[in-house]
Amino acid sequence: MRFTVAGNRGQAACAVVGCVFLFAALGMLVYGRFCTSIGMAGLYNRATPGIGFILFGVAMACFTPCFYLQRMHRAHIDAAQLGSELKGIVLGFLCYGVAFIFAMGALSSADETGVVGIALAIAFGAVAVCYRRYRKKNPIAYKHTGSAALVAFCGAMAAFSCARRSSTILPMAESVAMIPMAPCTAIHGVLPSADWWRSN
Repeated sequence: MRFTVAGNRGQAACAVVGCVFLFAALGMLVYGRFCTSIGMAGLYNRATPGIGFILFGVAMACFTPCFYLQRMHRAHIDAAQLGSELKGIVLGFLCYGVAFIFAMGALSSADETGVVGIALAIAFGAVAVCYRRYRKKNPIAYKHTGSAALVAFCGAMAAFSCARRSSTILPMAESVAMIPMAPCTAIHGVLPSADWWRSN
């Protein structure tokens, strides 16, 4: 019985390991949301969201080669199709993204430019609408760039999650390690006082 759609046992093992890390990351994030935030336990628990994101990054790192091997490795690349897809991406960025930014800029300047700003905002909005109608009549199947975007997204998420959260966990770990050497006044700034423990 096959539990995955991977091409071989290696890909299947990588996918299963990625799923394990993914569910572990979800568990750490849920635990970090509802765990205690008081005392030494709370100080240690502050690291759980960062650990969860690192596990998420490891999961994405496991999924990246699987997506590459299944969707891009040894795939026949049609130069004309690839050029059409790249042209569609560039036109979409210009007609959607750039037109939206210009439309918002023109609309925000309507207090000073008056009717001209409103007319420019409408014109830039019309660019997106016209391109959308054109694209519905001339659709593009993103066979090459769609797979590449998926692989790039997984790889970028893996790198960002591991690098970003590692930079937040390490300073906190150093702070925890320095607590035994800190003066009592500094420790009291982190931990609740004895009166608080007696009252609760």
